[in-house]
Amino acid sequence: MRLPPQRRQLKPKPFLMLCGLPSKIPRTMTKNISPQTYRLRGILKMEKRIMIKTNQNNLIPGTKRRLFVDMDGTLCQWKDCEKYEDLYEPGFFSSMLPNTALVDAIKIIFLQNEIVIYILSAALADSDCAVKEKNMWLDLHLPEVDHDHRIFVSTDIKKYAAVPGGIRPTDILLDDYSKNLHEWSEKAVAVKFLNGVNGTNGTWERCGGFVVHGNKAADKIAQEVTNICVLHNNE
Repeated sequence: MRLPPQRRQLKPKPFLMLCGLPSKIPRTMTKNISPQTYRLRGILKMEKRIMIKTNQNNLIPGTKRRLFVDMDGTLCQWKDCEKYEDLYEPGFFSSMLPNTALVDAIKIIFLQNEIVIYILSAALADSDCAVKEKNMWLDLHLPEVDHDHRIFVSTDIKKYAAVPGGIRPTDILLDDYSKNLHEWSEKAVAVKFLNGVNGTNGTWERCGGFVVHGNKAADKIAQEVTNICVLHNNE
């Protein structure tokens, strides 16, 4: 988790301080290139410098870092239901609204091509709709993550147990549910997504856990998640 002060001084400056991203978009920008693309170029250049400077030896040769992202309450805005049976109603999952800033942030990270992104979401094993509708939702809102990188795990199985090839210490879970985060943090890196509803007790933050606030802009969220990935993998 957090490094002791004496060790933290030996690490590179935080990634957010090093990015030096442009505050203005170059005049040469065309209508087909978004401001996020230009900011992304700055992220990529600085991340490569950090990787060269610090020599990432914690990664298995030939592999990339892996980011596992939850859906319900994280990528999607969770819908309250009056009774448990509502979870089995057709359209319950496919009609969830996206947490747009986070969805766009994942798209930015995807474009970096430095981190492999997986969807890791719990699904009701006895539901005829859950997995189908979650795939429909992803096809609509986050098609960048293909079906080979979508993992749906039964609610009675711990998420880390469903990781392909076994969990690595450098694997990162972005989730809104503290139970999943505590289980994951015993083996790898867990990051809590604060969606405006959860995190009211602050127990995860008090134990030193990483957090990402969903009320920030997409590029800021992408920077924070990338920062955690880079700094952790250089420990």
